[in-house]
Amino acid sequence: MDLPPIDLMIDTTGAPMVRVDTAQEYTDIAALFGDVPALQQPDNAETAAKAVNHLAEGFSFGVILDPQAFSTAYFERYDAEENAEWQQGQSRLRDFGKPDLSHLTPPQVSDRTLVFFADDKYLGLAYRVTMPFDTTIPDYQPVPMGN
Repeated sequence: MDLPPIDLMIDTTGAPMVRVDTAQEYTDIAALFGDVPALQQPDNAETAAKAVNHLAEGFSFGVILDPQAFSTAYFERYDAEENAEWQQGQSRLRDFGKPDLSHLTPPQVSDRTLVFFADDKYLGLAYRVTMPFDTTIPDYQPVPMGN
């Protein structure tokens, strides 16, 4: 099923909005998925993840599209913090432990559920996001810490 053009935007009040086919505007995930059922198709998981994340979190979180690149950058930053001096009000990845990023995958649809990973743009931490299509409520859970 083909997907119409989808743009992630901000409305006049500053709230996240998704515009479909340059005409219809959505601020609600359920309405968007109701009107654009093609978003539930596995081939459209990346676009669906971007739209869901945008409507749920705005620009506070970003969808992780390339897990390997994200993991490499994450651990480069993590390792660089090893000898850095602690500073008041400055959060560090090391403050949260070392996450197990081995399970990160690109966005996917499985068993009528959208699954993707996102990172908190302020802290840089990774989250696993699941959203069953029957609820259209995304659930953001921190990636478990490893050894």
